[in-house]
Amino acid sequence: MADTLRTLSALQALLADNTTGDISAQDLRDMLVSVFPTGRVLLAALTASASATLDFTSRNAPFQSGDLFQTDFDQYEVDFIDVVPATDNTNLYVRVSYDNGANWRATASDYFYHAAWSTNQPSTGSYNDGSYVNTAFMIAPGIDTGAAAGLKGVSGRMTFVQPATAQNHKAWWSMNFYNNSNRSEREEGFGWHTQTSAINALRVLMSSGNLTSGAVRVYGIPK
Repeated sequence: MADTLRTLSALQALLADNTTGDISAQDLRDMLVSVFPTGRVLLAALTASASATLDFTSRNAPFQSGDLFQTDFDQYEVDFIDVVPATDNTNLYVRVSYDNGANWRATASDYFYHAAWSTNQPSTGSYNDGSYVNTAFMIAPGIDTGAAAGLKGVSGRMTFVQPATAQNHKAWWSMNFYNNSNRSEREEGFGWHTQTSAINALRVLMSSGNLTSGAVRVYGIPK
């Protein structure tokens, strides 16, 4: 039988089994993989609903607590699932914080990124922020509110490396798929936070308008 990642309430229910000595070997294995998962570990999740921002200031998943980014993981993955803007032709951005969201870094010199894109027309291109003028990481540009070629809003993944360590620039890379001017577009990007302060929180926002719908989830990758 395959091991199953169980919720806290399901694990607690096993205690009742033990009154008659009915905890099985599989129950114990499920408890171990639930408490000590070996794959990606869900740390926090938020769902947009006409939201100005999605602010990840702490972990909210079962068995998790404290700052979003800690030194227990070297690598973190941020998943975007059908994130739809309220306004056409807007950009999906990410900002970071050093103080659990009390202040969000919006200084132009803090962010650098480069991206290459391709569409189903076909067409290709690239862009970068070589002059460091943007006040956030660009995840995907020109996103529309409708669906095109089966795509709704933007879906994809962003990876951070060692955000909670107070050394080096914080590297990231991403791959996303989205609706841009009623065409499907794919983009791969990378960049870094130019400061060396430890990052412990993350904000997701559009360049203008709200986040109508969609989910964002943050995972830790075990060392």
